[in-house]
Amino acid sequence: LVNENYIHLSQKVLFNELLRFLILNMDYRIPEAHVMAIDHKATICDQKLQPLPQKDDDIVNALIDFAPRQVFIHASSDLTNEIIERIETLFPNCVCIEYNAVL
Repeated sequence: LVNENYIHLSQKVLFNELLRFLILNMDYRIPEAHVMAIDHKATICDQKLQPLPQKDDDIVNALIDFAPRQVFIHASSDLTNEIIERIETLFPNCVCIEYNAVL
């Protein structure tokens, strides 16, 4: 609902706060998700590091669809700081960033 009514929410801050509230109160669907760059594209993988089928190209929307309990971000030059910071903001207390992770 928040995504559908984004146009009506005039302030980006208000939108992000509402989205964060909804994320904090949603039921988890999967135990963990790994965000990593595969072929220079942000991709969500399961706990065995196998890519999950994403309905949405927007990584945040895809994470919301999967509703993970824990988010692991495998930081690389293909994942912008903006994406990483947005995930950290919207999924508080459940993000772990792994820098220079060897896969």
